[in-house]
Amino acid sequence: MSKLPFVVAPKVNSRIETLGSDVSGKIEVERKGFLTVGEKAFMANVNNQDNVLQSVMKLSRSVASHYKLGQQDAYQQVVLAVTEPEKCSCPVYDEFTDEIAELASLMMATEQKKQLMMAFCMLLYRVNNDITMDDIVNLHEDLIEALTQLFMDEEAKSLDRLVDKEEGEEEEEGPDDGDLSEIEKK
Repeated sequence: MSKLPFVVAPKVNSRIETLGSDVSGKIEVERKGFLTVGEKAFMANVNNQDNVLQSVMKLSRSVASHYKLGQQDAYQQVVLAVTEPEKCSCPVYDEFTDEIAELASLMMATEQKKQLMMAFCMLLYRVNNDITMDDIVNLHEDLIEALTQLFMDEEAKSLDRLVDKEEGEEEEEGPDDGDLSEIEKK
């Protein structure tokens, strides 16, 4: 990546973190404080392949038709049937047992896939761009969890650990958002 001619250099410094343990193995990964455009695009592609919502909507239509409910009420009943069946106002779980079980399995599998893909994304973009999915599936579970947590931290833009502040240093204030006259043109 080429160096940009910043007028004011970013205050955020990336750091190398060691993830893992003696049991899982240790690797060093760069913590940037954000996800890059490439990392976001990678996960957007993974999320676009997710068909859980389609399955929920299909089952919601069946529940709406069967119980004469509106689509939103049927959707809520399906979600409750999967997560807290005792709170359903309709016997959705009893009537659609197979569909609910299939949906719950799909949701769990999708979540596990997303976690693997988050770990894969961190390794691919920040450690070694030659890594393959075969390399990922053989990693220790603790390392996958640590990489997934790093991804989620970066996604949440957790900058608190990354911003270097000296004690007593005050932040410079920039021009007002609407006042562009203070910005120098070159």
